[in-house]
Amino acid sequence: MFTVFVHSPENKTNSLTQQEYTIFQVTSSFSEGAEITVGRRYSQFEWLLERLQAKFRALVLPPLPEKQFSGRFSDEFIEKRRRHLERFMNRLARHPIVRYSEIFMHFLSSQTETEWSKGDKKFITERNCNGFAFFQKVFHPEFNVE
Repeated sequence: MFTVFVHSPENKTNSLTQQEYTIFQVTSSFSEGAEITVGRRYSQFEWLLERLQAKFRALVLPPLPEKQFSGRFSDEFIEKRRRHLERFMNRLARHPIVRYSEIFMHFLSSQTETEWSKGDKKFITERNCNGFAFFQKVFHPEFNVE
């Protein structure tokens, strides 16, 4: 079992487009004491939910906090979004199927743009799990036996 912390939001500006965005640090803390931290934009949380919904159409997944276009860089809004993203991530981390999925692990562990891009390409082309195929493609250590 592990816990996910969403913390240390930081507003940044894209040097090419001058577009502002917020980066949230996402730390996965495992019971064995290991931790991994990655920086993620809100759009990457959207990517995660979209990929999980495409792959596991039969599952009910928690919603993301809604987008906001005005006032999205206020401290109050960013803190509210951070709390909601943390709750979203921990609900996924407790899900008996999602927490073992490659998509979720990719989101929690990809450190570089190259790693992220490889996973993005892989998971966009990956087929979804519907019907009987759902049970062939999902993994849970207590139920999957050789």
